[in-house]
Amino acid sequence: ARRAGTNAAKILYLPHAINHRLFADASSRPRPADLAAIPGPIAGYFGSLTEANDKATFLAAARALPDWSFVFVGQVRGDYGELDALPNVHFLGPKPHGEIPAYGAGFDVCFMGWLPHEWITNCFPLKTLEYLALGKPIVCSVPIAELRDTFPDLIVFTETAEQFTAAVVAARGADSPALEAARRRAVGDFTWQAYVDKVLENLA
Repeated sequence: ARRAGTNAAKILYLPHAINHRLFADASSRPRPADLAAIPGPIAGYFGSLTEANDKATFLAAARALPDWSFVFVGQVRGDYGELDALPNVHFLGPKPHGEIPAYGAGFDVCFMGWLPHEWITNCFPLKTLEYLALGKPIVCSVPIAELRDTFPDLIVFTETAEQFTAAVVAARGADSPALEAARRRAVGDFTWQAYVDKVLENLA
């Protein structure tokens, strides 16, 4: 918008959108059998995994918190053998999109993390909106400016494996029904219908 100068008023910025109800209502659905078999507390991640993810931080946290289960739901496109070898780490594989909310509803804390490349620190991960619509605490192993500006106080950003590990535990301990409701409200307008309404309003 800053580069647009006098044309800035013509710009409508719409980041990712989600099916808010699909995620917000997930707590009422039965927990999937493969997740129900895993002991809590659960730190969970859903989405693809590649060599761009912060494997070292995930590994350090899983080792430091043997009483926690670390659950990954999604396709793995890299070498995650060292993580998979840990008894408290569970890779459940890819799931249909409609089933993802039921998995996320079973997480105590949601996390995400990538190596701090320029393309990551300037991105807007879709799973952030889905985690928030679930009402879950979020810990991210890399600072992402747009997320920090858009959702102040709703995401914990860390810069070291030690900070990440401590944040996972603290996020669960500090969680409350009020915070859960605040997270859901924060993404209430990040829906396709809301975006259609904004576009039509700006075209009027």
